[in-house]
Parts: sequence; C-alpha cells; structure tokens
Amino acid sequence: MPVAAGPWWLFGPAADNAGAELTVYEAAEVVWWPTSQVQVDRWSTSQQRLRHVDFRGGTFWLRHRFRSTGDGGRYVVMPGNTFFHTAEVRVYGPDGVQAGTVGIGQPSSHVMHQGVAVVLRPDTDYDVLVRMETPLFTSLPRVDIYGAEAFTERVRNETLLFGLALGGLLALGIYNLLIGAWTRSSAYVYYGGQSLALVLGWGYYFGLPYQWFGWRDLTINYSVFFIALTALHAGFCRSFLQLPKLDPKLAHMADGLMVLSAIGLLGALTMPGTAHLWATVLVGLAIAFAVGSSVWALVNGVTQARFMLAGYLAILIPGVIILPANLGMMEDIIDNADLLVLIGNAVEAMLLAVALADRVKSVEASRETFRVGMQAALRQASTDPLTGLQNRYAFNLRFEEILDSDKGLLANGILVAMIDLDGLKTINDLEGHARGDALLCAVAQGLRDIATPNAEVYRLGGDEYAVLLLAGDQLSTQRLSRELQRVEMEVRATGFPQAGLSFGIATSDRALPTSRHLAQLLEVADQRMYENKATRKAIRAGHRSA
Repeated sequence: MPVAAGPWWLFGPAADNAGAELTVYEAAEVVWWPTSQVQVDRWSTSQQRLRHVDFRGGTFWLRHRFRSTGDGGRYVVMPGNTFFHTAEVRVYGPDGVQAGTVGIGQPSSHVMHQGVAVVLRPDTDYDVLVRMETPLFTSLPRVDIYGAEAFTERVRNETLLFGLALGGLLALGIYNLLIGAWTRSSAYVYYGGQSLALVLGWGYYFGLPYQWFGWRDLTINYSVFFIALTALHAGFCRSFLQLPKLDPKLAHMADGLMVLSAIGLLGALTMPGTAHLWATVLVGLAIAFAVGSSVWALVNGVTQARFMLAGYLAILIPGVIILPANLGMMEDIIDNADLLVLIGNAVEAMLLAVALADRVKSVEASRETFRVGMQAALRQASTDPLTGLQNRYAFNLRFEEILDSDKGLLANGILVAMIDLDGLKTINDLEGHARGDALLCAVAQGLRDIATPNAEVYRLGGDEYAVLLLAGDQLSTQRLSRELQRVEMEVRATGFPQAGLSFGIATSDRALPTSRHLAQLLEVADQRMYENKATRKAIRAGHRSA
C-alpha cells in the first residue's frame, strides 16, 4: 500500500512538505545510517523498497526529500499519522546531520505531539531518514515538517480540542456511572462505561500513559479499550432501546457483538499484531449496528432514538473517513483524522446524554399519564354515579387517611353526621324510581351546599348519607344541625313534602384517634340517628292520632 502524501489540513496550517513524496524501505537486520548527505543516495540503493506496510507491526525506514523555505530557521520534523513505539529521525544537509528520537519513553514537552527540532538553512535541500518500529500500525505513516511557529499553532489547536473532547467524555462517563449505580439502570452504566472506555482508548492512542506515567508495555494499548467499547455499545443499544421487546433478533445481534468483542479482546492480548485489525472491524460493526438499531427503533415509534441516531451519525461520518485508511485501503483524507473521530465521539456522547434525558422525560410523561389515569379511575371508583357525591369507598378511605395523619391535621377533633333519608320507599312505590332518584339528587344538592373545605359529604348507599368535619366542636354540631334542618325544608319545598332527614351527630376531640375510637364514633352517630328517626316517627304518629 502506498504511503500517505497530502491530506486536508483541518486543525492547523499545512506542513511545509505537504504532498511531497515519501519512500518506504524494508528494515534489514543490519542497521546502518549514512554518515553524510552525499551517502544517502548510496544508502537508498542498498535498501529494499516496500510497496506495502504490514499493519501487524514491524520496523521500516522512511525517506523524504525536503527543501527549506527562503527564510530557513527553526523547524520541527514530526513522524506520525500512525501509532508507533519509536521513531529515530536524522536530517541530512550540507550543514551536517541533525538527529533525535521520539516515541514511547522519550521526553516531550507537548501532549499528543512529538517532534525533532532542527535548524535549516534557507532554500536548501535536505534528506530526512526515519527508522520506525512498533508492534502494530494504525494508518499509513507520514513525516510532517513544520516551521516552529506553525508547529506551535498546530500543537495549540489540537491540544485544546483534545483536552475539551477528552474532558467532556470523562465528565459524562463518571456522572452517568454514578447515576447508573444510584438508579440501577443498565443503560446509564453502559453509557458511562463506553464514555470511560473512549477516554482510556484515546488517552492510550495519543500516548498519555506513556508520557505521564512512564509505561512501556504495549500489550495493553488503545485497541483493547476500543474492542471493549464494542461490547459496551451493543449493551447500551440493547438496554436503551429495549431490544428484547422491540425486536428479539436485534437483541440477539447485540449479544453476538458482545461475544465477538470478547473473542477480539482475547485475540488482541495474545496476538498484539492483530489488535488494530480487531478494533477497526469491531468498532465498524458496532457503529453500523447502532445506526441500524436506531433507525429501526424510530420506525417502530421509539421517539427518543432520534437523539441516539444523531449521536451515532456524528461518529459514523468521521468513521467513514478513518476506517478505510485504518485498513490501509486508502490514504487519509484529513490530517489527524483520529482527532476528528475523537471530537465525533465527544459529540456522540453529548447526544446520547440528551437521548437518555429524553428517555427520562418520556418515562416521566408516561408516569404522569398513568398517575392522572389512576387518579381519574380513583375518582370514578370513589364517586356515587347518581348524585356525584363521594361514596362509601371514599368514606372508608378517608378514615384510613385520618388514622395515618399527623396531630396537626386533627388538632380540633372530628365530627361525623350519619343521615338517613325518610320517605324514599314511599315515593319509589307511588311515583316511580325516577322520582325517587330525583329526591336523592335533591338531598345531595342540599348537602353539597353546606360543604366547606373542612366539611365533606358522602352518599353511603341507598338512602344513607354522611357528613364529615375535621374541626368538630359543640358550635359545629349546632350549626350542622341547623343546616341539615334547612336542607330538609328546601327538599320538601321542591316537591317532596313527605321527605325528611333523620340524623345523628357525634364528635371527638382526640387529635390522634385509633381505629377502635373511630369505629365507636360511627356507632354513636348511627345510634343517635336511629334515636332521631324514632323520635320523628313518634311525633308524626302523634300528629296523625291527634
């Protein structure tokens, strides 16, 4: 495969040698360097030129010819565009040989960037030789040569973008892992896990552990975390989209991806040269699966999948650019396409966070709909259909609430009135049940008129009613008696002269009643109602005999 030449310089100024030819040679067992520029051509004729770079790793030479600008001065030679262990750099010119080594374990003042500083004469031809070795390659290698100021600008731009993207992923990962642990939501756990896997993967890719902690072992490298990312992506899709319910076949595909990820992880650890290939193929499959699942979920009405789809499209677009180059199928279109993918990962993570928030909103909306529906059902179950008053179920439920209430609610005691409608059977027998229903409604309306925030009215069934006051005292008893007598007179005046209301009132000043105390309260009210009914019947009988 040919070596990369000139990409689109997206994150900073183009290299001074952009588009210049780069030649690759096989690394012989016997290593020798030219001692001067005049020996470089003879050195080249003794080397075996390569048409392909083995992505399973190895050692090879890069040769590049470069002519400095008219100003000359300080330059930086930066081997890269691929993951490598060590790169020895020598710059040959008429002014001598300048050398340096970059890579893992080599000191560097810049995050993500390692280059060899040289000083070049104006308008002078130079030969650059690089001996590069690594257990695996990630893309077609390149040697970029920058003026010192242009190099500083590129470092500043890319480091800022790298820090923002990686910092955002780290914050989102930790936050959502905590949310997942707190709520026991697997979607949040998978999301947090994949964000942290991205942080570790890109951190290793750009050499942070090697620069900061001095690590040298490349068995654990960026590819391990990207392979694990495949399983986390699949798990997130499975949980977030509820694939077992939405489409069991997609759920099985997610399970298959997780199994493939485990196999790939084993392969990467036992055969490090294949790690990059495993990571590239599995990440490509994961992105394709995520996009396909999101589209299918949207088609099936899972609206929160729209943000998930947008997130995966944010990584799919740069992925289409970088994956073919990672497989050696083409040259890089964009300079530092890896950083573009990292930025895409950060955008993806933010959109997936929005998708999770949208899911929470959807769940809350469903819960609110359910709550409203339950309240409506409860009101219907608690309402007498004929009169619109609360029924016996509501009356009993209210007494349960009283038992569970605090002292402040019942500080002034309780008053309960049991009411029996007299004359209903006679009207039903003589005038029909429709007329009897009208009487029940007239009484209900009269009782409703005396209701206050502290007074609640119930129809217990048949011709029985009840009034409950949560601020009962002697004055309340007298006032309620007068109001019930007024209701009776109004009902009689509306065409029911034979109707009457027998009632009994009981009060309690106990702030914290027991269930037994409330039962006794109802018994007293019932007993007084029957006594009132008997007294009224005796009075009517006396009037008739007189």
